[in-house]
Amino acid sequence: MLPGHHLMGKQVKDIAKFDTEYDSSHEDSAIQTRGLFIQKFPIGALQNLTRDEYVVGHNNASFCNLVESGTKAWANIQGATSFKFGIYFGKTKSDPTRKYRFTKKFGANEKEAFVEVKTALLGLVELAAAKHPDFRAIDANPLSQMFKAKILSLYYPKRFLAVCSWEHLEMLGAMATVAYQTMWKHVSAEMSATGSGSSRRPGFIDSCHAFASDGEVVRRSWPDFYTGPGKIEAPEA
Repeated sequence: MLPGHHLMGKQVKDIAKFDTEYDSSHEDSAIQTRGLFIQKFPIGALQNLTRDEYVVGHNNASFCNLVESGTKAWANIQGATSFKFGIYFGKTKSDPTRKYRFTKKFGANEKEAFVEVKTALLGLVELAAAKHPDFRAIDANPLSQMFKAKILSLYYPKRFLAVCSWEHLEMLGAMATVAYQTMWKHVSAEMSATGSGSSRRPGFIDSCHAFASDGEVVRRSWPDFYTGPGKIEAPEA
């Protein structure tokens, strides 16, 4: 057996062990906390969001409090300073005075800063709602990257993963590689047995987005099993 095959077998066993030991309570908690956030701050109400409803520091269930700690089970962005929100109420290590603090790129005072931060927030959710999101524009949005990632995953979980740091992205990439290698082993074998023209529907069709029955891959390689627009129906006998 080749070393790579031995490693693959171990990875598959590790995934199987994870499946049997996985505790769904964490996922349930994540979904619940996201629901509470959406209930308190629906997208339609963001236009009327006030400064004190937005910032951390007033010991209330503010927008930033819920995004950071109130939905920690959904994705963790704690660790960086509160400047990641653009504006907050509190102190620093060198100044114990509690007051509004903000990053200079958003304005010269707290009023200007909040207006710019709110404009950026509204622009972000508008960009994400588009049928074909402009990812360059989303990336250029002035809110901090991890903050944007968390907001997008909360409001649009089917479009944006709750991955808010490079460490999480690398971990996800490693997991995806294992999953892809495991799946491809079975897909390649079935592709050999059910090539174009075969009467047997490949089992991997509709197993993922790439092999969706209404997708381009299936339309080109397995047209008999294509279900999308432009499908040519066989004439009745």
